[in-house]
Amino acid sequence: MTPFLRLSGIHKRSGPVAALSGVDEAVYPGEVLGLLGGNAAGKSTLMRTVGGVHSPTEDRIELDGKTPNRLTAPQSIAAGIGVVHPELSKFDTLAVAENIFLGLMPSQGGPLRLVDTCATNRDADALLGRLGSTLSGATPLARLALAHLALWPDLRCQAAARARISSTSTWAAGVN
Repeated sequence: MTPFLRLSGIHKRSGPVAALSGVDEAVYPGEVLGLLGGNAAGKSTLMRTVGGVHSPTEDRIELDGKTPNRLTAPQSIAAGIGVVHPELSKFDTLAVAENIFLGLMPSQGGPLRLVDTCATNRDADALLGRLGSTLSGATPLARLALAHLALWPDLRCQAAARARISSTSTWAAGVN
């Protein structure tokens, strides 16, 4: 089986600091990988690189056997790579559906590529239903209770899961 994503010798430097140093990995269809490490270990930097947000200083990234000159975020999304950035803010002035699918909203044809609000709300309602919520995707985010916002990481991850690769960060605290 051929990997659809291959990373070879990924390096990312920020001044004298090496955030990534010689990362090699292959991702095969249907495979689940875990990326573990302490603070400042380079996990988020690697995912931002695969997501096209950061440019590696040295690399070879292959998507479906092709090597892009520089992987951009739109190329990454088009290739089916979904990265949920945990530090992104939620927008209280937008609806729940718009927040869930931010950057991933289905659009209607034509030169303007307008957001298909009905499809966005329908997809959000389906995700919310799978999580046992009775919320509507059309509900303004500002109206949600704090308890509803606890669903947020799951919702964004499931929205990105329509992609071939879905990545989200989770923090865990150890108890001694």
